[in-house]
Amino acid sequence: MRLPSHIAVANRIRARINSGDYAPGELLPGRRQLEAEYCAGTNTMQRAIQMLADTGLVRTEYGRGTFVAEHEVLAADDAFALSKSAAGKIAPLGVIGMYGDIAADSWNDAILSHWEPVITKSFVDKIANLGGRTQYLNRGSSDDPLRIPVTGVVRQLIEDGVTGILSICDSAPNEIEQLHEAGLLEQVPIVFASRDDIPLPVHTVCFSNKEAARQAASHLIAQGCRRLVFVMPDNNHWVVERLNGALEAIAAKGLAPSALSILDTEARSNPPFEDLVVRVKQAAQRYLADCPAFDGVIAASDAATIGFANAASDRDLIAGRDYNIVGFDDIPEAAAMGLSTMRPPLEQMGTEAAHLMARLIRGQAASASITLHSQLMNRDSSRRVFNIGIASAPLIRRLHDAAQF
Repeated sequence: MRLPSHIAVANRIRARINSGDYAPGELLPGRRQLEAEYCAGTNTMQRAIQMLADTGLVRTEYGRGTFVAEHEVLAADDAFALSKSAAGKIAPLGVIGMYGDIAADSWNDAILSHWEPVITKSFVDKIANLGGRTQYLNRGSSDDPLRIPVTGVVRQLIEDGVTGILSICDSAPNEIEQLHEAGLLEQVPIVFASRDDIPLPVHTVCFSNKEAARQAASHLIAQGCRRLVFVMPDNNHWVVERLNGALEAIAAKGLAPSALSILDTEARSNPPFEDLVVRVKQAAQRYLADCPAFDGVIAASDAATIGFANAASDRDLIAGRDYNIVGFDDIPEAAAMGLSTMRPPLEQMGTEAAHLMARLIRGQAASASITLHSQLMNRDSSRRVFNIGIASAPLIRRLHDAAQF
């Protein structure tokens, strides 16, 4: 049976990495050169590279290219040789989760669409592949009044005999300071996996919200969009980071700050998904009632993307026809609607965290911080190429027609 073309291409590149033709840290040839060398189309090569990135063999840096991962390939029988207990058994690695009160062994497909369980599962699977085992301890979500303090969780895992800990967390420097003050950071290797960079000298695996927003805004600008809107569903720190990234892209392209307007829903909390979609839709309806001139939208989350697109659709404004829109997070609902989004490297985060942990346990030098990059999922909602200067004329006409109706 013949393999799908992207899998066949990925296997050929993997073989060259394993043979040393592509060395650790080496920049792979550009996409066009790879496509020519492997007789592959653009979509096939993109899927092949993403497949390799998901397994941790390569990493892609926006604006720079694709690099061979720098971690070594560890043999399953010795990757965790230094983590054996006195009895000769492999000691477990602790995983601190924060996904409500649901045990890891009962996660279903719906739960695995959330960022923390995806990272956890990827880490656990990779550790098992390397010959190790894990012990999961759920401290509770960030809004749980009974959430276990991070110092208590780490102490419990150390008492249970773990030789390393992965902590899945939001950016929380104060909690890391608490671990430092309690002397717990020095007792076992701890790797923090976060949706944000942690500005402290600890071992972290994260992705850059600011860089993802720069990429989203740059894509819209490349499509000819010059009147951009940033949909701000709330004032969470990651939303602010994405706004700052969009502003940086505007400046880097030589556009005036006025090229980006902000649609603020004025929410100051974390509402449920359905409530957020409704809230953004209502804010977008008020915004569109003034018949604004815009041709590109950056929504700080896929829920915000759906809310804005629904409001625009009520006025016969179709994403990808009358304007382009890009969101963040790549949730299934957005994919089903053909909405472009920035996909965070969640599986790769778990894989990189596992390799970093293995190196720390073996006493090898390891990078203090690994920053990964999101991938643009370019779907129907952002594929229109606008003629600069006249892009919004059909849109303005439809807005006025809808207002008069």
